[in-house]
Amino acid sequence: MRSITVTTSQHEDYYNLIGKDCIETFLKYWPKNIKLDLWAEKFVPNISDPRLIIKDFEKINPRFENFVNLIKSKTDNSKILSRQKFWLKGHVVLTAMENCTSDIFLWIDSDVITHNYIPQTFFDNILPKDFLCVDIPAGGKVKGKEVESGFFALNMKHPSASNVIEYYKECHTTDKILNVNRHLETAVWWNAVERERANGVKVNHLPTSIDSITPFMHTELKDYLSHWVTGVNKSAYNKGEREKIV
Repeated sequence: MRSITVTTSQHEDYYNLIGKDCIETFLKYWPKNIKLDLWAEKFVPNISDPRLIIKDFEKINPRFENFVNLIKSKTDNSKILSRQKFWLKGHVVLTAMENCTSDIFLWIDSDVITHNYIPQTFFDNILPKDFLCVDIPAGGKVKGKEVESGFFALNMKHPSASNVIEYYKECHTTDKILNVNRHLETAVWWNAVERERANGVKVNHLPTSIDSITPFMHTELKDYLSHWVTGVNKSAYNKGEREKIV
């Protein structure tokens, strides 16, 4: 049985909105041998469970601050600089991958809610041992350029895993991110794994039944997980109107 590290990040407002439910449904429905690493930004969640591992967010800050200062020195474009919250997620992902000692690194966004028991076989089915990764290709205006990064996983035992991490690092420690689509880590991941796929490496881009920039709920993941990715959906979730999810 392969070991799995599941990772997410939250700040306190997000925790109070939906993040707490993300954690509690993970603890209820995911296999009991899998733990959740939570990078908690300047707060301590009021959940105590041996499967919830609180990570030190301060480990992220020095490299992230250096990166933001670098980008600011390269551009004064407000649209680019508005991406900082997404860059912060990229730095959490990078740091978590660099420190992952499990066979599989798996990321879920904090607005992903689990609603059904996940069998252990699920992970071998979506990420066989000879595959580098599993993710969700985004459609619409970013088709062929980005993923929907609410759920993705990297096979840390694959020979090409280090290439993905190195590309991620380059894009989050230099100004290379200015050259990727929309300057976002959704494009960083896509570029990293597509470079490997072009060299014959197997990747699992989950098929979707809709051409959308947010196709999560139109993949096989919908049997277990819900992604409340838009502001409208988060508002609906907060009101208990779950039928409005897209």
